Amino acid sequence: MEYNLEKNSVGVLSSILDSVSEQPVDVDFTLPDYCPDIEKILRCRVIPKIYNRNLSGGQLQIDGTTVINILYADSNNKIRACEQSIPFNVTFPLKEIPDNPVIETHTKCEYINCRPLSQRKITIHGAFSLYVKVLAKASIELFSPNDDVDIEYNTKKINVSALSSLCQEQFSAGDELQIVNKPPVELILDSDVRAVVTDYKIIPDKLMFNGELNAKLIYLSSADSSSVEQIDYSIPFSSIVDCNGLNEETKASLNLSLLSYDVRLKNDILSENPVVNIDSRLCATVTGYNSEEITVVLDAYSTDFQLELEKSRIN
Repeated sequence: MEYNLEKNSVGVLSSILDSVSEQPVDVDFTLPDYCPDIEKILRCRVIPKIYNRNLSGGQLQIDGTTVINILYADSNNKIRACEQSIPFNVTFPLKEIPDNPVIETHTKCEYINCRPLSQRKITIHGAFSLYVKVLAKASIELFSPNDDVDIEYNTKKINVSALSSLCQEQFSAGDELQIVNKPPVELILDSDVRAVVTDYKIIPDKLMFNGELNAKLIYLSSADSSSVEQIDYSIPFSSIVDCNGLNEETKASLNLSLLSYDVRLKNDILSENPVVNIDSRLCATVTGYNSEEITVVLDAYSTDFQLELEKSRIN
């Protein structure tokens, strides 16, 4: 005969995919006609930007662009900049596609080598790593004793953090930056944008949060000048993530990732001071856990029959 224990289902975070792919960056390109000749390479930077993440047909497909930013000195010892964009496409096979999965991605530049072949041509060799995770909500079974009078149990009360919510939303943030108390912008040499969360609040089935885009710009106020200017600018933003299962008792974790950003100069013929336009694409992932106390069976024996136990390990 069989004795059936009482089952307690506990929500857990399941990893469907945890992988990394190294993407080569090998390109030779010629400077545009409007860029002066190269005298010396000062710095080469690789900036991967992710535009699309699509799950279908048992595959995860990621599309993006690798932006190569080069700072160099021309023959007049003035700092100049040029950029080249190279699209990339990466496909990861999946054994299964669960319901309502979330995708986490980030990139890391491994190495980059840049050297001029001539005063107009540059060769670049490097690589960056694309880290990918696909997560989904799953459950495990913990067993508690039932009311069988001829069974003796060794039990233990444990506190578990049960996954109650898992959700993800993408949104845009940005602003038009009017430069004040600084020389006007004529040429953007380099830019860097970071996103941070400043605070968040949980209401039933929603998470509201505030954050900031921290943008750093290096620019020239005049193409004929060698004077380099720098500005730091913070752009506040707010967003709401719809997430079933969140409540005031939930312990929530918010992960904010910057997928891509664009910084460009917006010329206005009616203004002497051009505007810098900053656009970004962000992704917010929310995981919520509720604390529960469960009595689990560690061992058991029957007072009337010989008993054979089946045990399993649960992480």
